[in-house]
Amino acid sequence: MHGAWTRAGTRCNNTGNYCPRFVTGACCYKEHPDDPSDFGSCRVETFVDCYSGKHHPKGQFWTDGTNCDIPGICPFFLVPYQQSLPIPKILNPYSGKSGCDGVLDGDYKQIRSPQHKQTPRAEYEIEALSCKHKYYPHFPNRQVGFGYEGQIPGPTIEACQGVPISVKYVNKLPDAPHPLGFDTCVHGSNYLDNVPFTSVHLHGASNPTRYDGWPEALVYPGDDYHYYYENLDSPTSLFYHDHALGTTRKNIMLGLEAFYFIRSPHEPHLPSGEYEIPLLLQDRSFTFDDGRVDLYYPPSYQVNDPFPSDEFAGTVAIVNGVVNPYFEVTCAQYRFRVVNGANTRSFILQFVKVDRHGSIVDLPFLVIGSDQGFVEPKTVKSICITPAERVDIIFDFSEFEKGDKVWLTNDAPIPFPFGNPRSEPYTAIDSDYDLPELMEFRVVEGPSHHHIDIPDDLNDYFYRLHPSEARKVRSFLLDDDWFFNTCNKHRWFVKSFNVDGKPEHGFSNGGWDAKDYLEEHFMPHLNSFEIWEFWNPGNESHPMHLHGNYFQILGK
Repeated sequence: MHGAWTRAGTRCNNTGNYCPRFVTGACCYKEHPDDPSDFGSCRVETFVDCYSGKHHPKGQFWTDGTNCDIPGICPFFLVPYQQSLPIPKILNPYSGKSGCDGVLDGDYKQIRSPQHKQTPRAEYEIEALSCKHKYYPHFPNRQVGFGYEGQIPGPTIEACQGVPISVKYVNKLPDAPHPLGFDTCVHGSNYLDNVPFTSVHLHGASNPTRYDGWPEALVYPGDDYHYYYENLDSPTSLFYHDHALGTTRKNIMLGLEAFYFIRSPHEPHLPSGEYEIPLLLQDRSFTFDDGRVDLYYPPSYQVNDPFPSDEFAGTVAIVNGVVNPYFEVTCAQYRFRVVNGANTRSFILQFVKVDRHGSIVDLPFLVIGSDQGFVEPKTVKSICITPAERVDIIFDFSEFEKGDKVWLTNDAPIPFPFGNPRSEPYTAIDSDYDLPELMEFRVVEGPSHHHIDIPDDLNDYFYRLHPSEARKVRSFLLDDDWFFNTCNKHRWFVKSFNVDGKPEHGFSNGGWDAKDYLEEHFMPHLNSFEIWEFWNPGNESHPMHLHGNYFQILGK
């Protein structure tokens, strides 16, 4: 005899009917599984009828008593690999030249502390615009978005190491309420105006404070801000994104992210041009109602809301602004410059194929770079990147034949790293939705460049710090605590609890205003080295990012 398990902790004598043969609720199914324009249907019926496919193809049953009127109760059944991977455009400056074209050795400045502000080699202007963006070709309409230059992702900036540029960011978003709602409890937006203000941060770059784009460097609709980027970092993949206080996650969810590459006239010979492909990984959720598809994001934090979610993970994988794309490749080496642009989700990336026996085979690839530039090349079969992290990858398709397919997949659970065991199907508004499929590579005929031998030593800019050079050792506790204001909600805090082995009391209840404490315990001496330890007692990862400086991982 076969049975059906309900969920942990239930008993047959509990109030309610826990035997699924008799329960009735929402059943999610797809009438035409191979039709990419069929996003799924919902019908109220018994568990047995739903699971057996009595009236339609086999479906997913939600829970007893649910109905189809609940917004987003059914996940989107989207057929993957329906559109080609879009490549973001390279932004041309309105004055000067981009990248390292025409840069001579005499112009090349490998310096760390310029004595004076140099004249920018190139000048750019970027407008943040409201736009309509189509994530999936079979959606009946375009979805609301924000985009740099009206594009999602925005245009790519190419700079040259040691050669400064200037960028004028203009906020041309509507002077109207934010389309994803307004928070009344999140720090910052609880006292700011309900309009889409922005702040542009060049993530991973070492810039002076006034050009950092920190969360309170706000630009309101109709205003602009000029940035001066010295580009003193090693050749690497950066990205620029909105970082406005209290609304970063919403502005990013709507599309304010883009690539920024620092190049060098002395970079090693690597796959380039059509063989160098940027990949921005994200996730999104959608709702389908009255023939219209809309971007979904959880309701805003509001006064007296009971326990709003700390995080959000979408139910659909997005690469370069579209759902599960495909990309045609030739039998050659490709360089993939990957950025994790998701709000919460981590990715464990793998390249896989299906062999002649029908088995999935993990394929090796070469990692040549990370957040701060080139690294010693290493062959791996998977790599983890957390939100805002970057990785530079070489994958070799030269051993494949026309018609072969390779898939880029994700093996990371959500929440990361331990996941959340489930006994029920996912919904379109569920934040615990694993996304194993990212994109597909299709091998086609075409020209292939000659094989490139990747050098063993790619980075001659790297200087390894040694623990003996550290002036202080600081330990920080990542913890949530109650924040007693009109919202009466818990908040995340970074608490200093140990400096050079001496216990400290740390923050509590609004400690960010404790100026004296900040200066004493969080402000290192100029030109000194310190060791910072972060302790996370929770079961979810917290990527740590420092503005305006670099760090090296000693261990974890």
